[in-house]
Amino acid sequence: MTWVAVRQFLKLLTPPLALSLYRQLRQWALQSIPGHRFTNNSRIYKAKRHAALTSLCVQFPGWSALPDLPSLSRPEFAYIDERVVEYPWVLRRLVGGQRLLDVGCVLNYDFCVNILKAKYQQIYFQNLVPQALVSERSFFQVVQDIRVPIWYEGTFDTVTCLSTLEHVGMDNVIYTKIHEKDTRPTDYIRAVEELIRIVKPGGQVLITVPFGRPDNLGWIQVFGPEQVYQLMHAAKPHQATVEFFRSSPQGWQRASQTDCEQCIFGQDVPAAGAVAALEIIKGQE
Repeated sequence: MTWVAVRQFLKLLTPPLALSLYRQLRQWALQSIPGHRFTNNSRIYKAKRHAALTSLCVQFPGWSALPDLPSLSRPEFAYIDERVVEYPWVLRRLVGGQRLLDVGCVLNYDFCVNILKAKYQQIYFQNLVPQALVSERSFFQVVQDIRVPIWYEGTFDTVTCLSTLEHVGMDNVIYTKIHEKDTRPTDYIRAVEELIRIVKPGGQVLITVPFGRPDNLGWIQVFGPEQVYQLMHAAKPHQATVEFFRSSPQGWQRASQTDCEQCIFGQDVPAAGAVAALEIIKGQE
């Protein structure tokens, strides 16, 4: 008998009043207990995180109605990882068009589907490993390293790459089960150059990376000022802008680069303590 079957059987034996009390206590825990008391792999944290992300995306009728980022400075968004700022940041900036490529499959979630379909005719996802797509209609998947040039130049109107560059050239055995013996932590520059190459003239590349005190954790690296400078340099001669956001007990908020430089990955937060968000507009050729 599977665990799911056991749970269903136990529900049948549990009095309705007890089930109702359990659901109320669980809801209270999700709303009242700070997220930092749970590991980022716990069921309660994942439920709290999904509820926060859904509240930002699903309840709004369209991409233009997403809340402005200052609204993230609320206690319910404290101790939720950087996705809570990355999703509204990127979804508000999508210009629309025929094709979008999401490198890393970070937008492959139910609360993003309607927004993506309203803006693009075809949505492509590229990752190192296969991933089940939340929608089969208009969604396509490619399994390949972004450093490998498989796309024609100028294929996409928009390319997104959220919390993915920090894994490029690193030890990705936890994802691929294939160990990269020689890590190449500067390969993110090659990846950015490829992202720019495959976007159309006038198109956009949207990137987020964990920011703070530079660190190499083996499977991921935290970008510091020097790495962000390299990203901006790789974007030349195209137009590039960067914004910074950091987590606090009051939620996520805009901050200066200086305010974020000493943030430590995983210290009092589930993941990144700060994020650098870059928008690159490819010049007309």
